[in-house]
Amino acid sequence: MKRPRITKAEILWTRTCPLSCSYCNMADGRRNTVSQIEWFKGFDQLKQLGCSFAAFYGAEPLADFDKLSEVIDFAESLGIHTTVITSGCVSDLNHKLQSLYSSGLRSITTSYDVNPSDSYSKRKTSKALEVIDYFRSLGPVRDSAVVVTLTKENYQLLPEVIRFMSGKDIWT
Repeated sequence: MKRPRITKAEILWTRTCPLSCSYCNMADGRRNTVSQIEWFKGFDQLKQLGCSFAAFYGAEPLADFDKLSEVIDFAESLGIHTTVITSGCVSDLNHKLQSLYSSGLRSITTSYDVNPSDSYSKRKTSKALEVIDYFRSLGPVRDSAVVVTLTKENYQLLPEVIRFMSGKDIWT
């Protein structure tokens, strides 16, 4: 029997977040309780399945930072490229980004709301490019991206955002 193959894994790292965006149902306070050893075993299994990319997300992965650098370092050592999806709205942001970069992270993804709906949404959108610029200042990067949640109110603005971000060599 042929073994299943996967290309990408999306890792729900945590459900903690310092923001309270009105549309988010992800942040319920649950923290990452999986041990580092279990994370390593999981990534060994992902590699055996052919995984070559893992995106760490959550409500806010940098808000539950314990073990993240070590797990990213392990995944990258296996040849599984990683990105972290962040709002950038956490304490010690620059230190955390430096730590992740030192651990092999070469891709950053930020949350970007096309049409911010509340003060939290405005805050993370205003930080998106700042986070990318800082991460790029640490050294060579593989890529950077923004993720956009589309709604019936903002989807028509997406082509403009794509043109703007593409002009800055940022994926959307």
